[in-house]
Amino acid sequence: MKRRLKEEIRFIAVGAAGANVCQMLERQGYKAFYINLAQQDLDAINSPNKLHIKNGEGASKDRMKAKDVLAESVEEVIEVIDNQITENYIWVVFSLGGGSGSGTGVDLAMIIAENPDKKVGLVVILPSMKESLQARINAYEALAEIIKVKNDLCSIFILDNNQREDRLQINRSF
Repeated sequence: MKRRLKEEIRFIAVGAAGANVCQMLERQGYKAFYINLAQQDLDAINSPNKLHIKNGEGASKDRMKAKDVLAESVEEVIEVIDNQITENYIWVVFSLGGGSGSGTGVDLAMIIAENPDKKVGLVVILPSMKESLQARINAYEALAEIIKVKNDLCSIFILDNNQREDRLQINRSF
């Protein structure tokens, strides 16, 4: 008997913006898992499926800080992912403008993609041109990383916060 498609898909939210999208998807019946450097952001999510990356206190739009924290705990993160993410189709969801998501989202996707049984894609959120210069720099740097690994991924969706004033409407449309 064929399993329903929703049962074969897992969305992994990285950072607060990714969590906003994944919470909407979870309400639609999709499975989600939440990863963040900021414990307070995870505490606001009503789900048992979450991981606080050890020694993370948020990244405050600092991509390199996020990468360093992930590097310190990468073995633990890999173990949790291997044990809890059993689906074959994985979508890693994160903001290109923040710190936690833009700093670790691509790295986490590539860690998961090392498993030949997993098909990994990205859902990334492009910051509005009204956001800070640092958010736009982060987006540029994260997109440069994505370009380098795009052939190892199945698909990439970009949610563009410049398209509508209501960001949540963009999430709902996706």
